[in-house]
Amino acid sequence: MNLHTYSTQQCFRPDKTFANRNAWLKKLMKGLEIVNYTDLVKIVTLLYEKGYSGLDIIYYLENTDMNNEEKYHLLLMFHKIKREFRSEKMLLLFMLNFIIFRSGTDLENISFM
Repeated sequence: MNLHTYSTQQCFRPDKTFANRNAWLKKLMKGLEIVNYTDLVKIVTLLYEKGYSGLDIIYYLENTDMNNEEKYHLLLMFHKIKREFRSEKMLLLFMLNFIIFRSGTDLENISFM
C-alpha cells in the first residue's frame, strides 16, 4: 500500500461509508410502500441523486433473505442486461420494477434483450 492510498483510507474511511450507504438502502427498501409507477420513479430519482447505481441494487439483492431460486434468477438477469442500458436511471427503474412489481412473474419473456 502506498502513502496516497493509506492517507485516503484514513481520511475518508471508504469501508464505513460503504456500510452506511448499504444500511440506508436496506432501510429504504424495507419501508417501501409503492403502489404505482409514479412512486417508483420518485424512488429511482432519489436513489440516483444520492449516488446509487445498479451495482448497489445488485449488492443489496445478493444480501437479502429471499429464496435462493428467485434471488439468483433476478441476479442472473440483471447481470445479463446491465450492459444494454446507457442511462443509470433506466437501469434502476428496470431493476426496481422487477424486484417490487414483478417479483412473482416468470422471466422467460425477457429473451428479447
